Amino acid sequence: MIKQQKVPHMAEPRKYAPSMRIDTFESITITMELSTAEFGAYNLIRFNSWINQSPVHKDFLPRITKTSLKEWDQMEGALSRYFSIEGDWWSDTEVVRQLNSKKTRKSKRARISGLLWSEIRKYIFSRDDFTCRYCNKRTLTPHCDHIVPICKGGSNHESNLTTSCRSCNLSKGSKTLQDWLGERA
Repeated sequence: MIKQQKVPHMAEPRKYAPSMRIDTFESITITMELSTAEFGAYNLIRFNSWINQSPVHKDFLPRITKTSLKEWDQMEGALSRYFSIEGDWWSDTEVVRQLNSKKTRKSKRARISGLLWSEIRKYIFSRDDFTCRYCNKRTLTPHCDHIVPICKGGSNHESNLTTSCRSCNLSKGSKTLQDWLGERA
């Protein structure tokens, strides 16, 4: 009779293709033992790490995860298994590795997992009050536009993302804001 050995969770670092694409299914299966609140907090920390392109200080984690200090204390142990912790800094090793990889820097579009991109879009649309920042019209079907296109050296940082209507986004395409505004004048 073969006895199965219990393998410690996350014994080895996670290995993914060098793009920012981590499938939602894979992300969910990695974190299946987390509660709904813990999984939400996990994604908020990853989102913050991606947006700021840096580790997160532990003092900001309760605010980032939208939890009270008591709630954070209860979920910190469960979440700490999914992040690299150096001193007081938490980082998602996969996000940091992909941000530093040559393939991500050279690719036309740094890919972000569907779930993470969905959260980024929701944040940008909410921040901009679902209003196109180019023509100031409210839209029910907003687009998330890179002000400086990725192909021209732009990033996925929140300061480079804005809400736009379909018409403005499609007419701007991969032009810089200055070039596009010059054509419209």
